[in-house]
Amino acid sequence: MTGAAPAAPLKPALLDLAGLAKPPISFLAGSAAALGCAACLPGRASAALGAGFGVFLLSAGACTLNNWQDRDIDGAETRTRGRPLPSGRLRPGAALAQAALLLAAGLACLALVAGSYAAPLAGALAVLLYNAAYTPLKRRTLLALAPGLLCGALPPLVGWLAAGGTARPGLIYLMILFGAWQLPHLWLILLSGAGVERRLVPSFLDRFAPEQLRRMTAAWVAAFAFLTLFLRVFGFVGGAAVLPLAANALLLPLVFLRFLGGGWTPAKGRGLSLYLTLSMLGVTLLAAAATLRG
Repeated sequence: MTGAAPAAPLKPALLDLAGLAKPPISFLAGSAAALGCAACLPGRASAALGAGFGVFLLSAGACTLNNWQDRDIDGAETRTRGRPLPSGRLRPGAALAQAALLLAAGLACLALVAGSYAAPLAGALAVLLYNAAYTPLKRRTLLALAPGLLCGALPPLVGWLAAGGTARPGLIYLMILFGAWQLPHLWLILLSGAGVERRLVPSFLDRFAPEQLRRMTAAWVAAFAFLTLFLRVFGFVGGAAVLPLAANALLLPLVFLRFLGGGWTPAKGRGLSLYLTLSMLGVTLLAAAATLRG
């Protein structure tokens, strides 16, 4: 006698659904929005948290949708075929439903916090750049990087608009900073396991040898570390907070120069990618806390 396949256990399924949202990346995007909001409304922690939470939800929804869009190429690559959708642990419909709920909740949260359409429209633009431009275009051309970088630069703008801010040099700087972080992050993902994917989508590894790309990554990280010091110049960080900011700017390129040399393994690439993300998150939270204190 045959019957329906047993349902997947609830806890692993929930963990898989949470993983689709890429919590570290989404939390970083939310923190960037909180920083942008705090820069316009020092001392208004509730507004900054609200804007940050809205962008976190939007980012989580966009990442979930990206996993749904990429399930075919993920299933063809060794590094990603064990993910919930290509492995069959989750049904595509469940991911699509989660994406829709998170995106709707994120837009609603931004509309409530901002009291105007500017912030939710900017958030919707970021989603369109990521899911309607970058994700499909990356299968055809490296020029997909342009909307991808712009999407990564928008979270501070969303928070800034949620606070009712107008264009200022500090905003442009924050957008450049968060856009610049995207490139070494992408390169480290490629260096962490670019096997089958290199033949499925255009890749920097089609144009540069892995050794060249590692050197480019180290140089870009060094420039990015220097760029973080301008948080002090634009008044986002001051006082005692300058010390950890400077320490991070010194340590970040040294770590990359040390570990990008010598024998290379995909695990080393994943570790450096995580370190870069945590470093960026730490700098963002440091600046947000300092800005909220005024």
